[in-house]
Amino acid sequence: AVIATGVETITGSASDVVTLITAHKADPSQVNIDGDYNVTVSGDVSVDQANTIVLDTTGTADFTGKITDSAANLLNGDGTALNAKLTAATSAVNGEGDGAVNVTVASGTVTAAQAHLIADATTGTVDFVAAISDTAANLLNGDLISTDLAQATAGAGAGDAGVDITVASGAVSVTQLNAIHAATTGKITSAISASAADLAGLDTASTDAITATVTGTSAT
Repeated sequence: AVIATGVETITGSASDVVTLITAHKADPSQVNIDGDYNVTVSGDVSVDQANTIVLDTTGTADFTGKITDSAANLLNGDGTALNAKLTAATSAVNGEGDGAVNVTVASGTVTAAQAHLIADATTGTVDFVAAISDTAANLLNGDLISTDLAQATAGAGAGDAGVDITVASGAVSVTQLNAIHAATTGKITSAISASAADLAGLDTASTDAITATVTGTSAT
């Protein structure tokens, strides 16, 4: 076996570091390393890779790229909480995880509550490649956006201010849809029914996908 117990810091790609950990854990072990080494990982990592790396050492972990994975892998089985592997990888307890890692939800839409969970997992940037898709009731709080949506779109290291948002069901007013539009620079997809006079106050962009139904007597 290779004796590397004096090594204090390991640097490499996720695949290289995981390969080293696999050799370290083999029976018999092919590489002997102390359990408190610090690790710097370059490039992107999956949730599984990040979790494997963090749990192998009590030292610090720094993911200089990002954790990128599907929504299904970032969340638990029923989507009501974070995957325990992501929690471990982003834990700042004792410095063992990377609480400032950037996270990309590479595939799969998320609800406002799920987006909030992921955004809160790190102080790094969060990128939802697919949309936040939810009911009007969950996206809004009266005429304002909900707390979940506000956190998910906060930007500045707290959310994704350019995420696409889909109002999957439920009625929205012009004021409410304008509030959702103001929360992001991304594409808004929604249906809305209102009078011609009210629809004239709609502040959405030409790139949005708004299906508008004029109610009452139309303007001439």
